[in-house]
Amino acid sequence: MRRTNPERPFQTRAEAATYAAARALDAANMALWESAIRQAVGARSMSLAVDVGCGTGHFLVAIREATRARVIGLDASIPMLLEARTAVGDAFPLVCANGSRLPIGSGLADFLFYSMVVHHLESVTEALLEGGRCLRKDGLICIRTSTVDRLECFAYLQYFPSAMERDRVKMPSVADLVRILDTGMFRVVRHDVVLQTAEDSVADYVQFVRSRSLSDLIAIADEEFANGCASLASDVEEGRNLDLREPMDFIVARRV
Repeated sequence: MRRTNPERPFQTRAEAATYAAARALDAANMALWESAIRQAVGARSMSLAVDVGCGTGHFLVAIREATRARVIGLDASIPMLLEARTAVGDAFPLVCANGSRLPIGSGLADFLFYSMVVHHLESVTEALLEGGRCLRKDGLICIRTSTVDRLECFAYLQYFPSAMERDRVKMPSVADLVRILDTGMFRVVRHDVVLQTAEDSVADYVQFVRSRSLSDLIAIADEEFANGCASLASDVEEGRNLDLREPMDFIVARRV
């Protein structure tokens, strides 16, 4: 049986715990992202930063270090927030909230961060306009996401055709995100492709995939998941070289 409703993953404490362990970035990858955030922020002085869809809190510290601001974490999943509380203690306020109804006053935030969340939103346009409501003039919205433009670069997807098909529908394109942002409320000021490394070794990568901590793998049938994992493990045992680099799009827009 599938472990959860595929349209609403990570709604149990067990799934949240698996996500927290499997999806944490190592120090090298986190340094890449903290640097990307620092470059986006530049010399701006910031008071309030919000991690929208903070999940289990992986980016809260990096956002605080890069922005030097007070950071609030928001997520729609209580189990994910409970895992975040376990990880960060009382260092950050954590609030259960929907991305289209943010509990932030109009014009109060300086920085909004969306990491691997836009494909979970019912309406990306509505959610980003709501983010714009919360931002001060010249505040920044930063989106870290995989996109349909680069799905072929993710090694695991070649083993799970239904996951690839789903991602082609669910994942945004860079062009779509830029179009939504460039509607008068924002101006896109930066787009980078950050090349992170999924795991240190192919053996670790197999274990990561087997954790089923990715929402597209949760969504597929158990039989396809088992067969794909077996094929991946077999290829690794036979010495097939897998490219474990993953290109992630990082789009930065300024509130006008």
